[in-house]
Amino acid sequence: MRKYLPFLVVFIFLSGLLIQPVEAQPLEARRGGNPVGGECAPGSGYGFKRWSKEDLNLSKEQEKKLQSLELNFEKEITKLSSEIRIKQLELRELWSADTPDESKINTKIEEIGKLQTEIEKKRTSHLLEVKKVLTEEQWLKLRSKPGFCGKMPAGPEPRKKQH
Repeated sequence: MRKYLPFLVVFIFLSGLLIQPVEAQPLEARRGGNPVGGECAPGSGYGFKRWSKEDLNLSKEQEKKLQSLELNFEKEITKLSSEIRIKQLELRELWSADTPDESKINTKIEEIGKLQTEIEKKRTSHLLEVKKVLTEEQWLKLRSKPGFCGKMPAGPEPRKKQH
């Protein structure tokens, strides 16, 4: 048993990292948040649905285009999130074997990582498509809204100097 203790510790740690971001949530709870978890869980849009069309002064055409983008994005992300969840369950099964196979476990972890990378790429593409629909003024207004996660790919905002 002591022989497998390090593997068990690693498994518990990785399970926490891998499962936390993709736990099932109601659709409305997943909208408009941070791509790395928390308020902005995977499967969420980048926040434009959190504000009415009046907030951004959207035209009917813009609103229709954004709704279409969001629907397609949600379909893609939901499918990938489901695939990740299945792979996580398979990983759990591999760990529950009497003699866990490190090679199989590592392969499964890599499969999960590839799917997570695909989600992030789709999020980036989605955000850039949303930006194309908006005017510069609308884009800046959207980015300034609390909870908007489109800032994430660009990195953190610079800190203000405290005197």
